[in-house]
Amino acid sequence: MKKTLYLACFLAIVSALAGGLLAAVNEVTAAKINANALAEVMGSLEKVFPGTTYAEVTEYTDESGLVTGVYQAEGQGYMFQVETSGFKDTIKFVLGIDNDSKIVGYDVISISETSGIGSRVAEDDFRNTVIGKTTGDKVDTLSGATISSTAVVKGLDAAKAVYASLSGNAAPAPSTPTAPETTKEPEAPASSATILDQQEDGSQVTVTVEAKGFQGNNTYTVVIDKDSQEVLSVAMTTFADTPGVGDAVNDEYLAGFAGLNTADAISAVDVKSGATYTSNSAIDAVKAAWNAVFTVEADQPTAGADNAGEDAAVLTSADGALETYTVKAKGFQGDNEYEVVIDTEKQEVVSVKMTAFNDTPGVGDTVNDDYLAGFAGLKSEDEIAKVDVKSGATFTSNSAIEAVRAAFAASQK
Repeated sequence: MKKTLYLACFLAIVSALAGGLLAAVNEVTAAKINANALAEVMGSLEKVFPGTTYAEVTEYTDESGLVTGVYQAEGQGYMFQVETSGFKDTIKFVLGIDNDSKIVGYDVISISETSGIGSRVAEDDFRNTVIGKTTGDKVDTLSGATISSTAVVKGLDAAKAVYASLSGNAAPAPSTPTAPETTKEPEAPASSATILDQQEDGSQVTVTVEAKGFQGNNTYTVVIDKDSQEVLSVAMTTFADTPGVGDAVNDEYLAGFAGLNTADAISAVDVKSGATYTSNSAIDAVKAAWNAVFTVEADQPTAGADNAGEDAAVLTSADGALETYTVKAKGFQGDNEYEVVIDTEKQEVVSVKMTAFNDTPGVGDTVNDDYLAGFAGLKSEDEIAKVDVKSGATFTSNSAIEAVRAAFAASQK
């Protein structure tokens, strides 16, 4: 019985000592945390309200939960510490408001947003749109950085509301959009996809497509099966959008096009949140490839089509057996013009030269002198028709092939 009593007393004493020690540790830790929090805003306090005394305000109402600290500059105003969730991580900033309800300071003290996009909320251009406004003025979000800037504007509104409750001024109307965009990019533009190349291997057609993204043109390789009438695969071969943002349109996203079998199904693919422009460039590219395979557009020739009949070949000079023809043949963007020399005695092509180029620079112009030299010595329309197209420049290659065929046919009359 005595041992039990002694044990109970011993445990009570240990618990009391432990509780006291824990309270002491908590008090020291809390003081350290408060000191660290104050140190974070000290520089901004001195910059916005120089030469004044200030005190931490511990009792205030913040319905948003975004305001993490309030400091009063004696006789001048308040400084608010705010933490808000951005696109990638928490954005921490301080906001200074003087006693006339004017914003006199805004500094971002911690940010991990995408460089050149969300990071703009910490730069002077955005800072200058905030400082100088009153608590009743609207602060606009940044185009192209909607999520990050909307998060900051929410934090600004939270600080303004706390200021209103402390100062007795009427709370301002929020400047945060009531229905902020769900992506960080502005509304996507209309389709601007261009077919660069189209190759067939049995029932499979491989289409190279360029489509406009957010910063530039992305290039895709789309493989479609004509027999099963479905998309087999999509791969991005050139990425020209924002690293860390647009590249969310990755292999996993592009794999979602496999098996789709109508243009409507392709259009219905969801965009990737935060990468609207790049997503739409992929969707537009796959749609353009689909239409190129299954639809012959009025202004877009089919590879191998007869785009230069015999009547298109005009005899411009004759020197004995050598006849020179000028031929126009439709390429991808317009008519290309060729000068074709035929030896009528040997019945063979002597030379081919392109005299006017109206296709895509950097793409169609790979049909150059070296390529055209490959026609020399050919002795029939069938041989000419079998000349390989230049990879990446199918339409321009076919315009050359059809031009030479037309000139050769004209020379046989």
